[in-house]
Amino acid sequence: MPDLTIKRHDHGRQMWFTVIDQDGAVDLSTAASVTLYLRTGTTLVDLVATKDPDQVANKGRAYVVPTAAETATDDSYDAEVEVIWGDGSKETFPNDSYRSVTIFADLNDT
Repeated sequence: MPDLTIKRHDHGRQMWFTVIDQDGAVDLSTAASVTLYLRTGTTLVDLVATKDPDQVANKGRAYVVPTAAETATDDSYDAEVEVIWGDGSKETFPNDSYRSVTIFADLNDT
């Protein structure tokens, strides 16, 4: 079962996710940037995320607002989140596997 599902061409709305590691939700308060990467075959989609400003109440929460072009290909994708921290260091979640995102075909094909 995928960790996140999207219908092809869905766009313009916030799609929330939580960045987690082996200890649970990751505090993103000092993150300079958060990017969700989706890969299937040779296709790579990078979605710049916005972290929830209240990392105390919503630890690890971030969202993307995809464009129609970014959700145009229905398929199963490997997913990972890259965090660039305020000190310039980079960390990828999960660091030992991938999450799963599926973009399903929509019935009206638009």
